[in-house]
Amino acid sequence: MIPSFYSFVHKSKVFYGTLSLEQIPGELSRIPATRPLVITDKKTEPGIIRALAGAFARMPDSLTVFDNVSLLVDEEGIKEIAEVYRESGCNSILALGGSRVIDMARGAAAAVTLGGDSLVSLAGKDKVEGPLPPLYAIPTMVQTRSALGMDLVLSSGSGSYRIVSPLLMPRGVFIDKRAMTFASGREVARGALASLFRAVEAATGPEGNPVSVAFSATSVRMLSENLPKAVTVNSKKVQAGATCACVFSEIAVSNTTSGVGLAVADAVHKVCGVPRDLAGAVILPGLLRLRAETAKDAMERLLLAAAGADEFSSTSSSGRVTAAVKVLCDMADNIARSGNMTLSLTSMGLPSGYEEIAKQVVDNAEALGNETVSYEQVLDILKSAA
Repeated sequence: MIPSFYSFVHKSKVFYGTLSLEQIPGELSRIPATRPLVITDKKTEPGIIRALAGAFARMPDSLTVFDNVSLLVDEEGIKEIAEVYRESGCNSILALGGSRVIDMARGAAAAVTLGGDSLVSLAGKDKVEGPLPPLYAIPTMVQTRSALGMDLVLSSGSGSYRIVSPLLMPRGVFIDKRAMTFASGREVARGALASLFRAVEAATGPEGNPVSVAFSATSVRMLSENLPKAVTVNSKKVQAGATCACVFSEIAVSNTTSGVGLAVADAVHKVCGVPRDLAGAVILPGLLRLRAETAKDAMERLLLAAAGADEFSSTSSSGRVTAAVKVLCDMADNIARSGNMTLSLTSMGLPSGYEEIAKQVVDNAEALGNETVSYEQVLDILKSAA
């Protein structure tokens, strides 16, 4: 059922496939902003840097590269990047790397507008004032953590603070096999599982809408087409497909701010340090069963995406939601096995303490939003993942 009211905002234009990198100069020229600062880290393979530089062959002196991104997404590191941006006379930003690099680039774009002021002044919702420097992302692998949405969490001393603004979304995302870094099977599997959770949560949660469902279904379809091959075969082409699935899952969930899936995953993350979206993949069986009645349409769309048209059409309408739960859980299990992972809370260092976590979740009305759940239901989700 389509909600009587919904909104969805995402400003990223997605480029995928051969010669995607070559589209970047044209995009910058139309702004115009032809002096980009490339933000990356020292782990980025030289061949990837060369491929990006080759895309700027007609503008050979336009790129400035900063490859000293800090290990933490913090204000000190962001201010350093912003200073390089100003001193080098740059007028746009290219984030080349994983979620940490992209987050640092997003923070730097906001910091440029502040001069030398602290980013703490932007903490909260919609406090970022534009225009920000044009920002584009070039992901290099499947990620466990989302970095293309409105949220940016910065480390500060022993704590952290959150900046929320649609201005933090990149203008474009470029997915090209030449930009893929070789990752271990386990790394790819972790990112794929996180992507699957994001897609399910965005489609079936209380803020699900036709746009988020469409992006979620596309993500699930691309995951089914590229995995577990992306885990077991060392192919940059296949990894680019999995990375595109990851990007679509990030876009799908970018407008999702509440729901029991996010609430439980975040609570597990805070206890054992596992990335939130990976923790979410562990609780998928219980979460899907909980939403079998409230998200039937979305579940059927995900079944079609995951299983294909033949299996979907051969499944009776009354059995499609049950089939969706099984197919999606089987997909998660297959991805985990291909990466030699055990998909359980115990394997992630959380063998007990579920009662306290369940209590924290049901008491957190802001995190649950419009989704009503009982203590027993949350406890069942956790115990199903034990």
